[in-house]
Amino acid sequence: TTAPTTAPTAAATAAPTAAPTAAPKPGELDKATIDKAKQEGKLTFYTSLNEDDAKFIIAEFNKAYPEIKVTLNRKSSEKIVAQFITEAKAGSVLADVLETGGLDIAKPIKEGLIQEFRPPAADKFPDNLKDPKGLWTAARLGIESIAWNTTLVKAEDAPKSFEDLADPKWKGKILIESTDVEVLLALAKLKFKDDAKTTDYLKKLAANDLQPSAGHTETLDLLIAGQRAVFWGAHGHTTARKAKDGAPVDYMRTEGVLTVDGAVLPKGAPNVNAAKVFINWYLGEDGQKAVAARKRVPARPGIADPALMPKTTYVSGPEGIDDFAKYDKMWKDILGFQ
Repeated sequence: TTAPTTAPTAAATAAPTAAPTAAPKPGELDKATIDKAKQEGKLTFYTSLNEDDAKFIIAEFNKAYPEIKVTLNRKSSEKIVAQFITEAKAGSVLADVLETGGLDIAKPIKEGLIQEFRPPAADKFPDNLKDPKGLWTAARLGIESIAWNTTLVKAEDAPKSFEDLADPKWKGKILIESTDVEVLLALAKLKFKDDAKTTDYLKKLAANDLQPSAGHTETLDLLIAGQRAVFWGAHGHTTARKAKDGAPVDYMRTEGVLTVDGAVLPKGAPNVNAAKVFINWYLGEDGQKAVAARKRVPARPGIADPALMPKTTYVSGPEGIDDFAKYDKMWKDILGFQ
């Protein structure tokens, strides 16, 4: 007589305990973290993404998680990182998510201000787009290449490699962004793989009477205006957007440097669960499609417009910070830019 009552009792007690421990689907966070995030109900997002794009991303996130209010703090990469480090060192962490350029994001990582977090959504990201310890994951990419004014340069004469602009035929025709050391660093480490070759290349480039300018967008506008014929280090994604709007520009797709903008989780984030939910959504399919919708280059494989991507790429991530001082000195010594 006890058997019939024992079986249903076991089944009844097993059912409620099984649900909370059910494994999350691939790429998703566990239910407990998501529930805690909704209870927190807010997060603060520090980013260098321009304000319109950041607000679009937040609005898309809120379609998935309307319970989590996002406060935006948008500044330039250098300024947002400086603010975060100052606050964190003072014991007042206000940021729940920090997202900005790789070499800048390396600074708080080196200071020990970032905690490990491996977003499930990034499981299939290639190794060069995430840190093995989980200290950073690429969220979006910048394409740095060579652009040209299509009224001044015929397609058949356009550069096919970074070395092409070392040719004396380009003397007096090259624009360059005056602080673009990150492109040099990536080429030195991943293309030339030799400091003597890098130095030789830079000297030949310098001999071609470069015209330095501040800001990639501003320099691209000078190219469009016909001030010079080519732009070393132009942002490919921005060039493509300008070309679509009718500007006489195109860019090299045979090779290019990919710069990384990474998303990280600060130590002491006041809303740590909401931060994890935001980062995981941002790196997942919906978040990365939102990045692509703003004509930017999402890091998640398979979502970026393949027409934008160079065939050969050299990825510059946060690990480059260790060599930055050396190549910054080389850049300034040889090119004369300060």
